[in-house]
Amino acid sequence: MGDDADALADALAANLQDVRPRRTPALGSPDDLHLDLRAGGVCYVDRYADDLRGLAARIPALRDLGLTHLQITPVTERADDADADADALLAPGVRVRAELGSAADLAALADALHDAGLTLAVDLSPVDADAPLADRIRSAVREAVALAAAGADVVRVDPAAVIGERPDAERAALLRVIASAGRRVAPALALAVAADADPRGAAELLDGDAVRLADDPALTALVWEALATRSAAPLSRALVRRGDVPAGSARTARVRSHDALRFAFDDDDARALGIDPDEHRRFLADYHVGRFPGSHARGIWHPDGAVAGTTASLAGLEQDDPGAVERILLAHSIALSTGGLPLLVLGDEVGQLNDYGYDDVPAHADDSRWVNRPLYPFERYDQRDDRTTSTGVIHAGVRRLLAVRRATPALGGTRVVGFDANDPHVLGYQRPHDDGTVLVLANLGDEPATVSAETLGGFAEHAVDLVRDERLRLTKGVVLSPRTFVWLQAAHDLA
Repeated sequence: MGDDADALADALAANLQDVRPRRTPALGSPDDLHLDLRAGGVCYVDRYADDLRGLAARIPALRDLGLTHLQITPVTERADDADADADALLAPGVRVRAELGSAADLAALADALHDAGLTLAVDLSPVDADAPLADRIRSAVREAVALAAAGADVVRVDPAAVIGERPDAERAALLRVIASAGRRVAPALALAVAADADPRGAAELLDGDAVRLADDPALTALVWEALATRSAAPLSRALVRRGDVPAGSARTARVRSHDALRFAFDDDDARALGIDPDEHRRFLADYHVGRFPGSHARGIWHPDGAVAGTTASLAGLEQDDPGAVERILLAHSIALSTGGLPLLVLGDEVGQLNDYGYDDVPAHADDSRWVNRPLYPFERYDQRDDRTTSTGVIHAGVRRLLAVRRATPALGGTRVVGFDANDPHVLGYQRPHDDGTVLVLANLGDEPATVSAETLGGFAEHAVDLVRDERLRLTKGVVLSPRTFVWLQAAHDLA
């Protein structure tokens, strides 16, 4: 439906001819984005930086951490053109949220990010779910064009909200309409599609052209499942079975999001491992709200079996669990090494805890997700260079992982090959590349684990642990302390 989608995009954009780029597009094609080679941060603009100008002032810190992409929300809102502040208007009916600044501030943020080597993704604002489909598509097109004109490289769309339940082919065609309209003012514009509860994510919508990014909620769910059960099997199976994506596309890889944690694993995969999926979800929910004996987690109930909480609170830092920092770094090591575009909720890199004050805000009190949307933690950021604190250790660890990923071509791309470590607590997988394979081994357990020389027999004698910059002799096996991992640059033994 390519030509038809382009024609429909032309028709829908006809009343937006007055929307012109506020800046010269930074890129000429979506292929120039190289999203699978980037690593991103995600934030609520108002809670992380007060407004758009405040966020621009924090770009040096994002660069220092090693980020090359930024996803922001919420940014826009519907506007009555007659009443709207002209400085805030992005397009007819679309304005920058009043508390965040002006349209010029958004364009200036995009310019500053591009100058610093970061791409910008912006979430579309919520649509009226009761509006006719045509009105929802028209609204999404209008906003996508406006955001593209302001400098967004990626526009994130929730297909369930904008398009509803329709066959994948229809959803893909309508998403192409939105992207095609946005490319009238920004030829490199790409779409990202959200998916919070479907274990398949939105990968079926990836096309290597209009839709370049799709959420992978199963990865997030299974990282937390693995930390709770200490078992590698469900996550290992999911990584091997999830399949490739079209060239030019990527899944996102998140430890968490600003939404609640939903245990969106595949029921058939669970049953194949002898796990009752419904019973297991109940266990995981109980575990992550601290209602299971021995749990380290401190999450908050959310409807439908979901759990809200920051990474640090879910990992045990809130109750000073001795393994908390290791779990935080282990979780991020998986997100940063399984391919695609890793996305870090800003604040997690300094161990930000739950914000129980959300209950004191009337607009937030009935939604437990606000517990994991805290305000910018000034005290923790002040400690980020102090390695005598948990904050400093977490920040240094995440920063190191980002640096190694950026310098290691094998950790880009999207291909993952399984590796059986012959230990139920050790997760293993390979990231093949022409420059050499990276073998990831992660001990999810609470006891030391050894991956034997026999298990590693398909590799050459020596390998380099990229994270610690240490040379290892694989003929002696690899010993992993509890909750630790290695990224091994390892050549296959061709003898």
